[in-house]
Amino acid sequence: MIALLRLVTLALIIGLWWLAAHAGSALIPTPLATAHAAVDMAQDGRLWKATLESLTVYASGLGLAVVVGITAGLLMGGFRLLGETLELYVMALAA
Repeated sequence: MIALLRLVTLALIIGLWWLAAHAGSALIPTPLATAHAAVDMAQDGRLWKATLESLTVYASGLGLAVVVGITAGLLMGGFRLLGETLELYVMALAA
């Protein structure tokens, strides 16, 4: 049942995308035009280069977040006053 709901949801999203593309705005390409562009980009290597660049930015941000998060957590756990002071802000950012 859940697989059917997922397929229906996907069809609905693509249908809404198609409607938005044909609503008169030249800014939104059709799903088919997007698929053709993706195939073209994959064939000439631009898609893989852009994907690697995006993953590099993602991995850099994740690495920085891990280093800052672990360091802040250790400092907050090691110094009670610092932990109590920053806890409110950490919880607000996590919300």
